[in-house]
Amino acid sequence: MRGTREEAQEKRHKLLKDMTTLPRAFWVISLTAILQMMASTGYQPLVPQLAVSIGISGSTLGTLFALAGIVPVIVALPIGALIDRIGVKRVLIWGAISRASASLALSLAPSFGMILASLTLNSASFLLTEVGQQAFIAGLGKGRDTEKNFGWFTFAMGLGTVPGPLISGVVKDRAGFGTAFMVASAVSLTTLLVIRMLDEHRVESDRPPMSMVGLLRACKPVLQNTGVLSAILIVIFLYFNLGAWEVYLPALLAQRRFTATQIGMVVSTFTLATMLARPLLSAGTDILGRHGLAVFGLAVGAAGLASVPMLRSVSLLMLAAAACGVGRGLVPLLSLVTISDQTTVEERGFALSVRMMAIRLQSVVNPLVFGAAAGARGTASVFLLAGALMGLSSVWVRFTRLTQNGLRRRVVSDE
Repeated sequence: MRGTREEAQEKRHKLLKDMTTLPRAFWVISLTAILQMMASTGYQPLVPQLAVSIGISGSTLGTLFALAGIVPVIVALPIGALIDRIGVKRVLIWGAISRASASLALSLAPSFGMILASLTLNSASFLLTEVGQQAFIAGLGKGRDTEKNFGWFTFAMGLGTVPGPLISGVVKDRAGFGTAFMVASAVSLTTLLVIRMLDEHRVESDRPPMSMVGLLRACKPVLQNTGVLSAILIVIFLYFNLGAWEVYLPALLAQRRFTATQIGMVVSTFTLATMLARPLLSAGTDILGRHGLAVFGLAVGAAGLASVPMLRSVSLLMLAAAACGVGRGLVPLLSLVTISDQTTVEERGFALSVRMMAIRLQSVVNPLVFGAAAGARGTASVFLLAGALMGLSSVWVRFTRLTQNGLRRRVVSDE
Protein backbone atom coordinates (compact mmCIF):
# COMPACT_ATOMS: atom_id res chain seq x y z
CA MET A 1 0.00 0.00 0.00
CA ARG A 2 2.83 2.35 0.93
CA GLY A 3 4.49 1.63 -2.40
CA THR A 4 1.28 2.52 -4.23
CA ARG A 5 1.04 5.87 -2.41
CA GLU A 6 4.69 6.63 -3.15
CA GLU A 7 4.18 5.82 -6.82
CA ALA A 8 1.15 8.11 -6.95
CA GLN A 9 3.15 10.94 -5.34
CA GLU A 10 6.01 10.38 -7.78
CA LYS A 11 3.60 10.62 -10.73
CA ARG A 12 2.14 13.86 -9.37
CA HIS A 13 5.62 15.33 -8.93
CA LYS A 14 6.54 14.33 -12.48
CA LEU A 15 3.33 15.92 -13.76
CA LEU A 16 4.14 19.21 -12.03
CA LYS A 17 7.72 19.07 -13.28
CA ASP A 18 6.49 18.60 -16.86
CA MET A 19 4.35 21.71 -16.51
CA THR A 20 7.06 23.91 -14.99
CA THR A 21 9.63 23.01 -17.69
CA LEU A 22 7.41 24.18 -20.56
CA PRO A 23 8.73 27.42 -22.13
CA ARG A 24 7.15 30.85 -21.55
CA ALA A 25 6.02 31.11 -25.17
CA PHE A 26 4.05 27.88 -24.71
CA TRP A 27 1.99 29.45 -21.93
CA VAL A 28 1.47 32.72 -23.82
CA ILE A 29 0.09 30.84 -26.82
CA SER A 30 -2.00 28.73 -24.46
CA LEU A 31 -3.50 31.87 -22.92
CA THR A 32 -4.37 33.27 -26.36
CA ALA A 33 -5.96 29.92 -27.20
CA ILE A 34 -8.07 30.01 -24.02
CA LEU A 35 -9.46 33.45 -24.90
CA GLN A 36 -10.04 32.56 -28.53
CA MET A 37 -11.87 29.38 -27.61
CA MET A 38 -14.07 31.32 -25.19
CA ALA A 39 -14.98 33.65 -28.05
CA SER A 40 -15.44 30.83 -30.57
CA THR A 41 -17.51 28.49 -28.40
CA GLY A 42 -19.61 31.40 -27.26
CA TYR A 43 -20.29 32.30 -30.88
CA GLN A 44 -20.93 28.84 -32.37
CA PRO A 45 -24.13 27.72 -30.54
CA LEU A 46 -25.68 31.17 -31.00
CA VAL A 47 -25.59 31.00 -34.80
CA PRO A 48 -28.02 28.05 -35.28
CA GLN A 49 -30.35 29.55 -32.67
CA LEU A 50 -30.27 32.90 -34.46
CA ALA A 51 -30.96 31.15 -37.77
CA VAL A 52 -34.01 29.37 -36.31
CA SER A 53 -35.28 32.63 -34.82
CA ILE A 54 -35.30 34.35 -38.22
CA GLY A 55 -37.06 31.44 -39.92
CA ILE A 56 -34.21 29.51 -41.59
CA SER A 57 -35.13 25.83 -42.07
CA GLY A 58 -32.96 22.83 -41.18
CA SER A 59 -32.01 22.04 -44.79
CA THR A 60 -31.20 25.69 -45.49
CA LEU A 61 -29.10 25.84 -42.34
CA GLY A 62 -26.99 22.95 -43.68
CA THR A 63 -26.51 24.76 -46.99
CA LEU A 64 -25.49 27.90 -45.12
CA PHE A 65 -22.75 26.13 -43.18
CA ALA A 66 -21.57 24.35 -46.34
CA LEU A 67 -21.22 27.62 -48.26
CA ALA A 68 -19.32 29.16 -45.36
CA GLY A 69 -16.72 26.38 -45.59
CA ILE A 70 -15.71 26.96 -49.21
CA VAL A 71 -13.26 29.84 -48.66
CA PRO A 72 -11.33 28.09 -45.83
CA VAL A 73 -10.81 25.05 -48.09
CA ILE A 74 -9.17 27.30 -50.68
CA VAL A 75 -6.91 29.19 -48.28
CA ALA A 76 -5.84 26.27 -46.04
CA LEU A 77 -2.84 25.18 -48.12
CA PRO A 78 -1.43 28.68 -48.76
CA ILE A 79 -1.59 29.42 -45.03
CA GLY A 80 0.34 26.25 -44.24
CA ALA A 81 2.93 26.86 -46.98
CA LEU A 82 3.53 30.46 -45.95
CA ILE A 83 3.50 30.03 -42.17
CA ASP A 84 7.25 30.65 -41.98
CA ARG A 85 6.77 33.96 -43.80
CA ILE A 86 3.77 35.14 -41.78
CA GLY A 87 4.94 34.08 -38.33
CA VAL A 88 2.80 32.78 -35.51
CA LYS A 89 2.46 36.20 -33.86
CA ARG A 90 0.97 37.85 -36.94
CA VAL A 91 -1.25 34.86 -37.59
CA LEU A 92 -2.70 35.12 -34.09
CA ILE A 93 -3.33 38.85 -34.52
CA TRP A 94 -5.18 38.33 -37.80
CA GLY A 95 -7.13 35.45 -36.31
CA ALA A 96 -8.27 37.47 -33.29
CA ILE A 97 -9.42 40.40 -35.42
CA SER A 98 -11.22 38.11 -37.88
CA ARG A 99 -13.07 36.23 -35.14
CA ALA A 100 -14.08 39.47 -33.40
CA SER A 101 -15.37 40.88 -36.69
CA ALA A 102 -17.43 37.73 -37.35
CA SER A 103 -19.23 38.09 -34.01
CA LEU A 104 -19.66 41.85 -34.28
CA ALA A 105 -21.27 41.50 -37.72
CA LEU A 106 -24.13 39.39 -36.32
CA SER A 107 -24.72 41.81 -33.45
CA LEU A 108 -25.35 44.54 -36.04
CA ALA A 109 -27.20 42.85 -38.91
CA PRO A 110 -28.62 39.32 -38.23
CA SER A 111 -29.68 38.38 -41.79
CA PHE A 112 -29.09 35.32 -43.99
CA GLY A 113 -26.35 37.08 -45.94
CA MET A 114 -24.64 38.37 -42.83
CA ILE A 115 -24.74 34.93 -41.19
CA LEU A 116 -23.02 33.50 -44.28
CA ALA A 117 -20.34 36.22 -44.24
CA SER A 118 -19.86 35.83 -40.49
CA LEU A 119 -19.47 32.04 -40.64
CA THR A 120 -16.97 32.36 -43.49
CA LEU A 121 -14.89 34.90 -41.59
CA ASN A 122 -15.02 32.80 -38.43
CA SER A 123 -13.83 29.71 -40.33
CA ALA A 124 -10.95 31.70 -41.79
CA SER A 125 -9.97 32.90 -38.31
CA PHE A 126 -9.92 29.27 -37.14
CA LEU A 127 -7.36 28.43 -39.83
CA LEU A 128 -5.14 31.37 -39.02
CA THR A 129 -4.89 30.52 -35.34
CA GLU A 130 -4.94 26.71 -35.37
CA VAL A 131 -2.27 26.08 -38.03
CA GLY A 132 0.20 28.42 -36.36
CA GLN A 133 -0.41 27.06 -32.86
CA GLN A 134 -0.20 23.43 -33.95
CA ALA A 135 3.03 23.93 -35.91
CA PHE A 136 4.62 25.60 -32.88
CA ILE A 137 3.60 22.88 -30.42
CA ALA A 138 4.56 20.11 -32.86
CA GLY A 139 8.18 21.24 -32.85
CA LEU A 140 8.68 20.66 -29.14
CA GLY A 141 9.33 16.91 -29.09
CA LYS A 142 8.74 13.36 -30.34
CA GLY A 143 6.80 10.31 -29.20
CA ARG A 144 5.49 10.55 -25.65
CA ASP A 145 6.86 14.11 -25.37
CA THR A 146 4.66 15.13 -28.30
CA GLU A 147 1.64 13.56 -26.61
CA LYS A 148 2.46 15.41 -23.39
CA ASN A 149 2.94 18.77 -25.11
CA PHE A 150 -0.22 18.55 -27.17
CA GLY A 151 -2.11 17.19 -24.19
CA TRP A 152 -1.19 20.16 -22.00
CA PHE A 153 -1.76 22.70 -24.76
CA THR A 154 -5.18 21.39 -25.73
CA PHE A 155 -6.10 21.02 -22.06
CA ALA A 156 -5.29 24.70 -21.55
CA MET A 157 -7.17 25.57 -24.72
CA GLY A 158 -10.10 23.52 -23.46
CA LEU A 159 -10.35 25.75 -20.39
CA GLY A 160 -11.83 28.37 -22.70
CA THR A 161 -14.37 26.06 -24.28
CA VAL A 162 -16.29 25.33 -21.07
CA PRO A 163 -17.49 28.81 -20.02
CA GLY A 164 -17.99 30.13 -23.56
CA PRO A 165 -21.33 28.47 -24.43
CA LEU A 166 -22.73 28.91 -20.93
CA ILE A 167 -21.87 32.62 -20.76
CA SER A 168 -23.28 33.30 -24.22
CA GLY A 169 -26.47 31.39 -23.35
CA VAL A 170 -27.03 33.38 -20.16
CA VAL A 171 -26.29 36.71 -21.88
CA LYS A 172 -28.61 35.84 -24.77
CA ASP A 173 -31.48 34.93 -22.42
CA ARG A 174 -31.08 38.15 -20.45
CA ALA A 175 -30.00 40.70 -23.07
CA GLY A 176 -30.61 39.19 -26.51
CA PHE A 177 -28.53 37.95 -29.43
CA GLY A 178 -26.90 41.32 -30.15
CA THR A 179 -25.32 41.66 -26.73
CA ALA A 180 -24.20 38.02 -26.68
CA PHE A 181 -22.36 38.42 -29.99
CA MET A 182 -20.78 41.68 -28.79
CA VAL A 183 -19.45 39.91 -25.67
CA ALA A 184 -17.89 37.19 -27.87
CA SER A 185 -16.29 39.90 -30.02
CA ALA A 186 -14.86 41.69 -26.98
CA VAL A 187 -13.30 38.49 -25.63
CA SER A 188 -11.59 37.85 -28.98
CA LEU A 189 -10.14 41.38 -29.09
CA THR A 190 -8.77 40.92 -25.55
CA THR A 191 -6.42 38.33 -27.07
CA LEU A 192 -4.49 41.13 -28.78
CA LEU A 193 -3.20 42.30 -25.40
CA VAL A 194 -1.81 38.82 -24.66
CA ILE A 195 -0.22 38.37 -28.09
CA ARG A 196 2.00 41.36 -27.41
CA MET A 197 3.77 39.27 -24.73
CA LEU A 198 4.76 36.56 -27.20
CA ASP A 199 8.49 36.47 -27.94
CA GLU A 200 8.71 34.80 -31.32
CA HIS A 201 11.99 33.43 -32.64
CA ARG A 202 11.79 32.37 -36.25
CA VAL A 203 14.00 32.13 -39.33
CA GLU A 204 13.05 34.46 -42.17
CA SER A 205 12.57 32.72 -45.50
CA ASP A 206 13.06 34.30 -48.92
CA ARG A 207 11.52 31.39 -50.81
CA PRO A 208 8.82 32.52 -53.23
CA PRO A 209 5.27 31.35 -52.48
CA MET A 210 4.11 28.25 -54.35
CA SER A 211 1.24 28.39 -56.81
CA MET A 212 -2.02 26.64 -55.96
CA VAL A 213 -1.24 23.98 -58.59
CA GLY A 214 2.16 23.41 -56.99
CA LEU A 215 0.62 23.20 -53.55
CA LEU A 216 -1.89 20.59 -54.70
CA ARG A 217 0.88 18.54 -56.31
CA ALA A 218 2.85 18.69 -53.08
CA CYS A 219 -0.04 16.99 -51.29
CA LYS A 220 0.62 13.65 -53.02
CA PRO A 221 3.92 12.72 -51.31
CA VAL A 222 2.53 13.88 -47.97
CA LEU A 223 -0.48 11.57 -48.30
CA GLN A 224 1.77 8.64 -49.23
CA ASN A 225 2.98 8.68 -45.63
CA THR A 226 0.70 6.11 -43.94
CA GLY A 227 0.90 7.94 -40.62
CA VAL A 228 -0.24 11.25 -42.12
CA LEU A 229 -2.99 9.57 -44.16
CA SER A 230 -4.28 7.61 -41.15
CA ALA A 231 -4.20 10.74 -39.00
CA ILE A 232 -6.23 12.67 -41.58
CA LEU A 233 -8.77 9.88 -42.05
CA ILE A 234 -9.61 9.44 -38.37
CA VAL A 235 -10.08 13.16 -37.83
CA ILE A 236 -12.33 13.41 -40.90
CA PHE A 237 -14.45 10.50 -39.64
CA LEU A 238 -14.84 12.28 -36.31
CA TYR A 239 -15.43 15.84 -37.51
CA PHE A 240 -17.79 14.83 -40.31
CA ASN A 241 -20.19 13.16 -37.91
CA LEU A 242 -19.75 15.62 -35.06
CA GLY A 243 -20.89 18.24 -37.57
CA ALA A 244 -24.37 16.96 -36.75
CA TRP A 245 -23.81 17.80 -33.09
CA GLU A 246 -22.27 21.24 -33.63
CA VAL A 247 -24.77 22.45 -36.24
CA TYR A 248 -28.02 20.70 -35.36
CA LEU A 249 -27.96 20.19 -31.58
CA PRO A 250 -28.70 23.85 -30.76
CA ALA A 251 -31.37 23.89 -33.50
CA LEU A 252 -33.00 20.66 -32.24
CA LEU A 253 -33.06 21.81 -28.63
CA ALA A 254 -34.40 25.22 -29.66
CA GLN A 255 -37.21 23.45 -31.54
CA ARG A 256 -37.96 21.45 -28.37
CA ARG A 257 -38.26 24.71 -26.37
CA PHE A 258 -35.09 24.34 -24.32
CA THR A 259 -33.79 27.71 -23.11
CA ALA A 260 -30.48 29.13 -24.32
CA THR A 261 -29.09 28.61 -20.82
CA GLN A 262 -30.01 24.90 -20.91
CA ILE A 263 -28.50 24.56 -24.38
CA GLY A 264 -25.37 26.24 -23.05
CA MET A 265 -25.19 23.71 -20.21
CA VAL A 266 -25.30 20.79 -22.66
CA VAL A 267 -22.72 22.35 -24.98
CA SER A 268 -20.46 23.23 -22.04
CA THR A 269 -20.62 19.60 -20.86
CA PHE A 270 -19.41 18.54 -24.30
CA THR A 271 -16.49 20.97 -24.13
CA LEU A 272 -15.68 20.04 -20.51
CA ALA A 273 -15.49 16.34 -21.45
CA THR A 274 -13.32 17.26 -24.43
CA MET A 275 -10.94 19.17 -22.18
CA LEU A 276 -10.73 16.49 -19.48
CA ALA A 277 -10.07 13.71 -21.99
CA ARG A 278 -7.02 15.40 -23.54
CA PRO A 279 -4.49 15.01 -20.69
CA LEU A 280 -5.34 11.29 -20.63
CA LEU A 281 -3.86 10.80 -24.10
CA SER A 282 -0.49 9.42 -23.00
CA ALA A 283 -1.99 7.10 -20.37
CA GLY A 284 -4.66 5.92 -22.81
CA THR A 285 -2.02 5.25 -25.45
CA ASP A 286 0.05 3.27 -22.93
CA ILE A 287 -2.97 1.02 -22.31
CA LEU A 288 -4.64 0.73 -25.74
CA GLY A 289 -2.07 2.03 -28.18
CA ARG A 290 -2.86 4.90 -30.53
CA HIS A 291 -4.82 2.60 -32.84
CA GLY A 292 -6.98 1.17 -30.05
CA LEU A 293 -7.55 4.60 -28.54
CA ALA A 294 -8.76 5.94 -31.91
CA VAL A 295 -11.27 3.07 -32.18
CA PHE A 296 -12.45 3.74 -28.63
CA GLY A 297 -12.89 7.48 -29.23
CA LEU A 298 -14.93 6.95 -32.40
CA ALA A 299 -17.11 4.25 -30.81
CA VAL A 300 -17.93 6.34 -27.72
CA GLY A 301 -18.76 9.35 -29.89
CA ALA A 302 -21.05 7.21 -32.06
CA ALA A 303 -23.02 6.06 -29.01
CA GLY A 304 -23.44 9.65 -27.82
CA LEU A 305 -24.67 10.89 -31.19
CA ALA A 306 -27.13 8.06 -31.78
CA SER A 307 -28.74 8.53 -28.36
CA VAL A 308 -29.64 12.22 -28.79
CA PRO A 309 -33.10 11.78 -30.46
CA MET A 310 -34.30 9.62 -27.56
CA LEU A 311 -33.26 12.03 -24.79
CA ARG A 312 -35.62 14.70 -23.46
CA SER A 313 -33.99 15.79 -20.19
CA VAL A 314 -31.01 18.09 -19.74
CA SER A 315 -29.19 15.60 -17.49
CA LEU A 316 -29.36 12.76 -20.04
CA LEU A 317 -28.35 15.09 -22.86
CA MET A 318 -25.34 16.07 -20.76
CA LEU A 319 -24.33 12.38 -20.60
CA ALA A 320 -24.56 12.14 -24.39
CA ALA A 321 -22.55 15.35 -24.60
CA ALA A 322 -19.85 13.82 -22.39
CA ALA A 323 -19.61 10.75 -24.66
CA CYS A 324 -19.24 12.91 -27.76
CA GLY A 325 -16.74 15.10 -25.91
CA VAL A 326 -14.48 12.15 -25.07
CA GLY A 327 -14.25 11.29 -28.78
CA ARG A 328 -13.70 14.97 -29.64
CA GLY A 329 -10.94 15.21 -27.06
CA LEU A 330 -8.96 12.11 -28.03
CA VAL A 331 -9.21 11.57 -31.79
CA PRO A 332 -8.01 14.98 -33.10
CA LEU A 333 -5.17 14.89 -30.60
CA LEU A 334 -4.16 11.41 -31.79
CA SER A 335 -4.21 12.82 -35.32
CA LEU A 336 -1.91 15.72 -34.40
CA VAL A 337 0.66 13.69 -32.48
CA THR A 338 0.81 11.07 -35.24
CA ILE A 339 1.58 13.71 -37.85
CA SER A 340 4.11 15.35 -35.53
CA ASP A 341 5.90 12.04 -34.96
CA GLN A 342 5.97 10.82 -38.53
CA THR A 343 7.07 13.96 -40.38
CA THR A 344 10.27 15.98 -40.43
CA VAL A 345 10.43 19.62 -39.33
CA GLU A 346 10.42 20.68 -42.99
CA GLU A 347 7.34 18.55 -43.81
CA ARG A 348 5.34 19.21 -40.67
CA GLY A 349 3.84 22.62 -41.38
CA PHE A 350 2.62 21.57 -44.80
CA ALA A 351 1.32 18.22 -43.51
CA LEU A 352 -0.68 20.05 -40.85
CA SER A 353 -2.09 22.40 -43.49
CA VAL A 354 -3.13 19.41 -45.65
CA ARG A 355 -4.88 18.02 -42.56
CA MET A 356 -6.58 21.36 -42.04
CA MET A 357 -7.66 21.53 -45.68
CA ALA A 358 -9.23 18.07 -45.37
CA ILE A 359 -11.06 19.18 -42.22
CA ARG A 360 -12.40 22.27 -43.94
CA LEU A 361 -13.40 20.26 -47.02
CA GLN A 362 -15.49 17.86 -44.95
CA SER A 363 -17.10 20.87 -43.27
CA VAL A 364 -18.47 21.83 -46.69
CA VAL A 365 -19.84 18.34 -47.34
CA ASN A 366 -21.30 17.31 -43.98
CA PRO A 367 -23.84 20.17 -43.71
CA LEU A 368 -25.20 19.22 -47.14
CA VAL A 369 -25.57 15.56 -46.15
CA PHE A 370 -27.12 16.30 -42.77
CA GLY A 371 -29.17 19.17 -44.19
CA ALA A 372 -30.72 16.78 -46.70
CA ALA A 373 -31.48 14.33 -43.87
CA ALA A 374 -33.04 17.11 -41.78
CA GLY A 375 -35.19 18.22 -44.71
CA ALA A 376 -36.36 14.71 -45.50
CA ARG A 377 -36.78 13.13 -42.05
CA GLY A 378 -36.52 15.95 -39.51
CA THR A 379 -33.70 17.26 -37.37
CA ALA A 380 -33.67 14.27 -35.01
CA SER A 381 -32.82 11.89 -37.87
CA VAL A 382 -29.52 13.71 -38.37
CA PHE A 383 -28.17 12.27 -35.11
CA LEU A 384 -29.18 8.70 -35.95
CA LEU A 385 -27.40 8.98 -39.31
CA ALA A 386 -24.30 10.55 -37.76
CA GLY A 387 -24.13 7.91 -35.02
CA ALA A 388 -24.41 5.09 -37.54
CA LEU A 389 -21.70 6.56 -39.79
CA MET A 390 -19.30 7.12 -36.89
CA GLY A 391 -19.94 3.58 -35.64
CA LEU A 392 -19.04 2.21 -39.08
CA SER A 393 -15.93 4.40 -39.06
CA SER A 394 -14.76 2.89 -35.78
CA VAL A 395 -15.19 -0.62 -37.22
CA TRP A 396 -13.22 0.31 -40.36
CA VAL A 397 -10.39 1.83 -38.31
CA ARG A 398 -10.31 -1.27 -36.08
CA PHE A 399 -9.79 -3.76 -38.89
CA THR A 400 -7.92 -1.97 -41.67
CA ARG A 401 -4.17 -2.56 -41.96
CA LEU A 402 -3.54 1.05 -43.00
CA THR A 403 -4.55 2.51 -39.65
CA GLN A 404 -3.02 -0.38 -37.70
CA ASN A 405 0.38 0.52 -39.19
CA GLY A 406 -0.11 4.27 -39.47
CA LEU A 407 -1.34 5.00 -35.95
CA ARG A 408 1.69 4.12 -33.94
CA ARG A 409 3.85 5.87 -31.40
CA ARG A 410 7.24 6.90 -32.75
CA VAL A 411 10.13 5.50 -30.73
CA VAL A 412 13.84 6.27 -30.70
CA SER A 413 14.65 3.20 -32.83
CA ASP A 414 12.48 4.64 -35.63
CA GLU A 415 14.76 7.65 -36.05
